Amino acid sequence: MLLLVLTLLVALTLCQPTTIDDPKMADQLMGEHVFNLQWIGDPPGVAKLTEPTKGELQLEAIQENAKGDFASVKGRITKVTAKTFELDGTVTTKVSYVNGGQVCERSGRFTFGITGARKYWRLKEMSNCEGKNVVDYVDVFFARPKPKKP
Repeated sequence: MLLLVLTLLVALTLCQPTTIDDPKMADQLMGEHVFNLQWIGDPPGVAKLTEPTKGELQLEAIQENAKGDFASVKGRITKVTAKTFELDGTVTTKVSYVNGGQVCERSGRFTFGITGARKYWRLKEMSNCEGKNVVDYVDVFFARPKPKKP
C-alpha cells in the first residue's frame, strides 16, 4: 500500500502543469532555439521546448562537436516568468579539458535567466563539477537555428 501511495505522489509531481506568469515569454520559449556551452563554441546546438502534454512544457537541448565534447539539458519547465524559466531536470557536460575530461552531470532544479539586454537565458547554477573556479555558461538563445542546407 505504501508503495502505491509513493508511486501516485511521484506521478502527481511529475505531471504538474507549468506555472506561466508571463504568457508572452512562454510563447517566445516554444519551439527551437540556438543552444551553447562556452567551452564548445561551434557548432552551436539546438534547444527544443515542447508541450507534449497540455500545460506541461519540456526542454531538451544538445550541443556536440567533432572532438566528443557535448552539453545537454533535459527536463520539465516548472515556471515561466518575464525574465526566467525554471527547470526540473538534468544538465550534463563533457569537455576534454574541463573536469579532467570526465562527464559532469547535475540533476535537480535549475533557473535560466535573462539579465540586462542579453538575448538569451543563461543557467544561473554555473558551477561545474570541477569546482567553484570553473563555471559553465549554458545558454538558450532567443535566436532560432538556421535551417540545414540540403
